Amino acid sequence: MLRVRCSVYHAAVIILLTLTLAGCSVEKNTGSSRFYHSLISKYNIWFNGNEAYKAGLEKIKTSHRDDYSTILPLFEYSSPEAARAATSDMERAIQKASKVIALHSITARPEEKKRRGSDDRSEEFYNRREYNEWVDDAYILMAKAQFHQKNFMAARSSFSYAISIANDPEIVTEAGIWMARIQAEEGNYAEATRLLRTVGEPESLSRPLQAMYYSTEADILLRQERYREAIQPLTNATELTSDKDTRVRLTFLLAQVCRAAGDNELSTRYFSQVIRMNAPYDLEFNADINLAGVTDISRGDAEDLMKSLRRMLRDSKNTDYLDQIYFALGELEMRRGNSDEALKLWSQAAASSTVNSRQKARSYLALGDHYYSLPDYMTAWNYYDSASYLIDQQFPGYDRISRRTTDLGEYAEFHRVVMTEDSLRRVASMPPAERDALIAGIMRTAEEEQRQAASGEGSDRYNMGQYYENEQRSRGAITAEGGWYFYNQSALTFGRTEFKRRWGDRRLEDNWRRANKARAAFSNGAATEERHENSASDTATVAPALTKEFYLRNLPLTDSLMRLSVNRSATALLGEGKILASRLGDTLTAAESLELASRTGNDDRIKAEALYELYRLLRNSDPARAERRRAELLGSYPDSEYALIISDPDYVRRQQEQAAMAARRYEEAWEAFSAEQYDVSRAITAECVRLYPEHELVPKFMLLDAMATGALEGEIAYKEKLDSLVAKYPATAEGRRAAEITEFLRREMPAVKEAEDIRIAEELYHSDPLQPHWVMIIAGNARANMNQMVFDVINYNLDTYPNMNYGTEGTAVDRGYILITTGPFGDAAEAEAWVTAFDPATHIRGADTADISVWQISRDNLEKFRVDKELDRYLIFYRKEYGTVR
Repeated sequence: MLRVRCSVYHAAVIILLTLTLAGCSVEKNTGSSRFYHSLISKYNIWFNGNEAYKAGLEKIKTSHRDDYSTILPLFEYSSPEAARAATSDMERAIQKASKVIALHSITARPEEKKRRGSDDRSEEFYNRREYNEWVDDAYILMAKAQFHQKNFMAARSSFSYAISIANDPEIVTEAGIWMARIQAEEGNYAEATRLLRTVGEPESLSRPLQAMYYSTEADILLRQERYREAIQPLTNATELTSDKDTRVRLTFLLAQVCRAAGDNELSTRYFSQVIRMNAPYDLEFNADINLAGVTDISRGDAEDLMKSLRRMLRDSKNTDYLDQIYFALGELEMRRGNSDEALKLWSQAAASSTVNSRQKARSYLALGDHYYSLPDYMTAWNYYDSASYLIDQQFPGYDRISRRTTDLGEYAEFHRVVMTEDSLRRVASMPPAERDALIAGIMRTAEEEQRQAASGEGSDRYNMGQYYENEQRSRGAITAEGGWYFYNQSALTFGRTEFKRRWGDRRLEDNWRRANKARAAFSNGAATEERHENSASDTATVAPALTKEFYLRNLPLTDSLMRLSVNRSATALLGEGKILASRLGDTLTAAESLELASRTGNDDRIKAEALYELYRLLRNSDPARAERRRAELLGSYPDSEYALIISDPDYVRRQQEQAAMAARRYEEAWEAFSAEQYDVSRAITAECVRLYPEHELVPKFMLLDAMATGALEGEIAYKEKLDSLVAKYPATAEGRRAAEITEFLRREMPAVKEAEDIRIAEELYHSDPLQPHWVMIIAGNARANMNQMVFDVINYNLDTYPNMNYGTEGTAVDRGYILITTGPFGDAAEAEAWVTAFDPATHIRGADTADISVWQISRDNLEKFRVDKELDRYLIFYRKEYGTVR
């Protein structure tokens, strides 16, 4: 009986629930349906979505790492990594919000027959667009999740719709503030400010919305670096924030903003407040560090702060923060006027940086800024150059730093020439005995450096003047900073820059010094094998840096070389003067360089330009001096372009008209070429090259002339024109294009290559049968055993010509063949006799697979061949001069 009653009860409950749910369809708008769908929306779907959203916010907060050396972003979500950190949680929040909207939105109006009265409240209710009070919350949730995904277009749409259907004024206000935040994230600050103002006066809002309002206002101002204006709204946001961690962080940010606004007293107060707030260690530590830059040292607080910072150096917790502590100590010493001590501390900060590359960059920049202000631009450039390797576009002031590094680098290139040429001339002017003693000392220094270096040919571009100059600079930097070389940042910077200048970009590998590694490998191996075989043929070479000739070769020891050196200095002085004036803004130093340029060398063009630049530089600051330079320019160089610019008011206008005419004529030439009127096009280009020889369009005219010539006379004439363009304007876009076309013609059209080879061979090689000769043994198979072939030739010489002591060496040439040379022979006849007697098949092992041919060549032609390396070109000359190749 009890079982029957239970069954009847369960059936009744099921029937009741079915009838209830049927009456709660979203198609019907009744009190029960609104209650049901609101209940399900809030406590089931929306709740889970909001939990996912909060989890995403926590991940954003956890993954964000503040860089305390720069002004913090007000919101952690602003970092690019934020969207990636919370992707899955935000996606879940969007799905849940969408489910609320899709399944529980009630848009049907209630039945009019149940309507009671016609007051405003009743009218508002019956005209609503949404009757589920949690749907607008769902739209807000979805929009916020889309915002954190950086999907601002979708977020803007969702917030806008939430505003249109919301029945709660606070939801409308919140959505309006979020809309302002979207505009701020997109960089539209004026629109962000306008939208924020539309939500009403912040005093009328609830406390959470006030905090949201003021933080958004502060963020908009901070993004525009309007620090002074941002202080009040940021102060309000900090006071209204209920979360303790957020309040501590905002207090630190407020201290940073006050410092940026120049209010060190207020900044000191807020940094001190952070320390008293039981903040996380990184915030407390950085507040202590930042106090060094804002504390009022006139009140005697500097000593206490100094002691506190030095105690921090001894704390084991700060091992990874030593660079920041040294930097803060340096900052404090600089503010106290102790610049030498500050420089030492900043150098220690850079040397102590283990994991914080941004702090190392700050240390380099502090050093660079100090030397820039002196001014000592060469040292400043060393530090700026080092800093530029450590920063990216997110680093504060990146554009300014990058621009200054470039400007200083260009100045350094010019100034280095001035220093180098000055060193060379100074050494060249020494008495021979004093000069020899100096070189001997440098050679002793270089001997240790070269001890383990392999001998042989290299592309060492180091000259004695540069060595002398850089030796002084390097020693000066090390003396100034002290310490071991690899702890000395100036020395390290100098070393890296000098390595790139001397060697170029080389990979870290064996024999990195060698341009021809195959030859280097052979040189070492061959020397070893020769010693084992007691051969006395080839003489071992001496490292260039250990020979006196190496240091003498770039010295201007003749009058003509001395004049060239002086002119190079004049050109560099002019260049650095223009950089100083236009890019570095140092009028005084620029005037000194330009004055020297106008008095140096014998190049009238350089002197005229230097005087013109001096006139332009000084005409406002020192009119009398500027007028003297103007008079000198007009008196000494009246026909120069710069004198004409000053003396003839119409000169610049005529030059502009000439440029316009050249451009029009080029268009005419191009139109004629396009219409296949090649003769007309050539006539125009020839005329323009004659009339405007210095115009920037000349390379274009020459390229167009070459194209028209090719159309009329064929590929060989085409290539000759292109060669002329490449020879005269190799660095222009047209010159590079001409070189590409030439290479294509040479590769694809044998007749063009053959004609070119004949021309070059005739220009390159010359007959002189009485000159000493060598024999070249060419192995066409680059994989042949070069060492073995060299020793076979050496053995042949020892056996056949024991008294002649011919030298033999081998090189793997980058044209795909092996070159072995033996000699020298007295003349062509002696070399021919050797060639006639030598049978490769008999005397060289593996000759059948090495593809060997034997040539003779004069001494001068061998030097040219080593540079040209093209077998086909020498073969043209060889057949004409010597006959058939063996």
